[in-house]
Amino acid sequence: MLEISDISFHNALNLVIKFRKQVIRITIVVFLVGIIYAVITPHQYVASGSIMPPKQNNNNMNLSAMMQALGGSMGGLSSLAGDMGQSNLSLVYSEVLKSNSVINYVIDTLNLYNSEFYKKLPRHKLIKELRDNIDILVDKSGIIYVSTTVNTNLLPDKSQRKRAAKLAAAISNAEIAGLDFVIRNRNNSVSAKTKDFIGTEIDNYQRLLDSIQTTLQDFRQNNKILELEEQTKAIVLQANTIATELAKAEVELSIGKSLYSENSQNYRMLKNSYDMLKSQYNKIQSGGITQNDKFSIPLNEFPSLIKEYTNLMRDQKLYEEILIYLRTNYYQEAIQEKRDIPQVDILDWAMIPAEKNAPIYKILLIVFAMLDIAIIFVFLLYKSSKIKLNSASQE
Repeated sequence: MLEISDISFHNALNLVIKFRKQVIRITIVVFLVGIIYAVITPHQYVASGSIMPPKQNNNNMNLSAMMQALGGSMGGLSSLAGDMGQSNLSLVYSEVLKSNSVINYVIDTLNLYNSEFYKKLPRHKLIKELRDNIDILVDKSGIIYVSTTVNTNLLPDKSQRKRAAKLAAAISNAEIAGLDFVIRNRNNSVSAKTKDFIGTEIDNYQRLLDSIQTTLQDFRQNNKILELEEQTKAIVLQANTIATELAKAEVELSIGKSLYSENSQNYRMLKNSYDMLKSQYNKIQSGGITQNDKFSIPLNEFPSLIKEYTNLMRDQKLYEEILIYLRTNYYQEAIQEKRDIPQVDILDWAMIPAEKNAPIYKILLIVFAMLDIAIIFVFLLYKSSKIKLNSASQE
């Protein structure tokens, strides 16, 4: 058997000359196949858009943290994003971009189910193909790049190539719009649920306030109470301040019980704050926060009439403060629920690509040239072996 090393350059050149017709035919056939492949192969278009790094919102620190956790309990990403830095929040956004919610938004917005490039695929297969064709990249600065690849059908004409390029840009832009839509709806949904919860608490405390006001009015009329001593006022003021904070902490702890597990850090922080205020509240009831507080007097040492009146005034003030606190947050959540402010800061919209991404004709030319050389080499090796075998048999 003839080895490759047995063919010298001179012998190879002689073989090429001898079988030049066959070599030319092989070259023509290979390049005809290459031309046909280049003509019929699908064209690939890629369009890219970009999003600025997400900004964390530090407003409404008390209830917003709870809203974020409420979003997490519904399967959202708000609680996850709340404790993350900017770059990690970008990673969360990159995962949302490939979620079923965003991809379904793209499919419905662009009516991709009837697109010529997706051949009326079942929705689950269409979702998978779109997810495979969408590339999300997050750089070190947190900027998110959204790139979409669209392939034409076989033997694409000029019109189809234009439609594919246009669709690639449309999908990337719909992805960005879908991200904004999903995040905005999630935030609005969280705000709506938080607003409903606060609304229920407002109704409860309003009933308590109405009841205490009626009781206080009857108490004043029956006992002719007009004014208390200045010392009593100071004690009431101190008690009200701590009681208000304690009530706020109790409301937040009540919300936290429905949002966090008892072992979570957020819940422990709320519980510790509540316990501390509760301890201070108990101390002031029995004679001041500190042992050296000579101004405060235990309320149980006042005449029963003064103590009862003080408690009624304290409860009224307490419920008024709680209602102010709850209503402020209620209106904030109502505004958040209704506002239509974009949540995604777009850096660049995707542009329709002017050139295809593939096939690259220069690369195709190199590949088919190498294929032609390889086929010719095998052909010459075969012919050389056959000539040598014939010579040996004749001898």
